[in-house]
Amino acid sequence: MNNNNSRQDEKETYILFSSQTGNAENLAHDLAHKINSPVLDMADISSEDLKSFKNVIIITSTYGEGEHPDNGQILWDSVQDIDKLSCNYAILGLGDTAYDFFCKSAEDWDSFFSSLGAKRKIETLKLDVDYEEQANDWIEIVKSEFNSQQKEEECKPSDNSGLSILFSSQTGNAENLAHDLASATSGTVYDMADISSEDLKSFKNVII
Repeated sequence: MNNNNSRQDEKETYILFSSQTGNAENLAHDLAHKINSPVLDMADISSEDLKSFKNVIIITSTYGEGEHPDNGQILWDSVQDIDKLSCNYAILGLGDTAYDFFCKSAEDWDSFFSSLGAKRKIETLKLDVDYEEQANDWIEIVKSEFNSQQKEEECKPSDNSGLSILFSSQTGNAENLAHDLASATSGTVYDMADISSEDLKSFKNVII
């Protein structure tokens, strides 16, 4: 990931996913829609990126015999030289209790963060194959814990010089693309229904 000033916003929450089949990635985007935070593939960030983050949410599956998914293994290998972390974090693991190493990847990340001094904001949740309902409940808890202090900032633009991404969507496709673009550009996503004409006049850079 390219380093820039917007990535260093201490109030920002970064959602990292590690996924072999796409389920963890889909949940990461579902969460992003709720808390308006960027989603990052673990393969696309470095140990230096991770050290700079102040709020981190990890959603990961476990592959094979307790292994990290391919994209998660890349980051896992690169962070082993980190000796201290000062971020807040939360972790959701997806797995299958039919296997011996149920949600081992989530357990590994939890141990890694806690051992280096990071603060666990929510108890790590490990979910079996029928995870949808519990995952949705967890997303609501995350929204409360990580997003309450940013509620006003999300409703109104806090930095008018940044990129404002507006979406209008009936089926959700446009909204999904808006959040994908925000992840790549550090822009802020707004539902058109939630902004006023005065907000629009204040924006300096707009994508619709």
